[in-house]
Amino acid sequence: MSSTRRYILIGVVFSSGIAVGALSMFAASQRYAEHVAVSELGADLAVSLETLKYIRAGSHDRAAELLESVLDGHLVLVGSYENAADRQEIRRTLSAVRNYRSAFPRQRGNPAVRAEVSKVLAK
Repeated sequence: MSSTRRYILIGVVFSSGIAVGALSMFAASQRYAEHVAVSELGADLAVSLETLKYIRAGSHDRAAELLESVLDGHLVLVGSYENAADRQEIRRTLSAVRNYRSAFPRQRGNPAVRAEVSKVLAK
């Protein structure tokens, strides 16, 4: 085998290895993203179910507290993304949350979470 063919063969094998590695990494990242999405879906399902149970049992305060906690969690998450508040739909929703929290201030919950929520709503 000539040296040119040898270099071509080595290049093809090397390139194929890179392609297989890249595809493997892509597949793994897709599986991870799916795992995260399914986990979040499972948590959302559980919260929805518990909220409905509280409402059906007449425990409206407990249902409201659960939803307030979820809202706090979402606000903290929005605050963790550097440019989230720059998006128009987020700004609109944050404005609506500010109005809601002005009418119905939250007294319960973790003080650290409340502090983070205040930061997000102050933007």
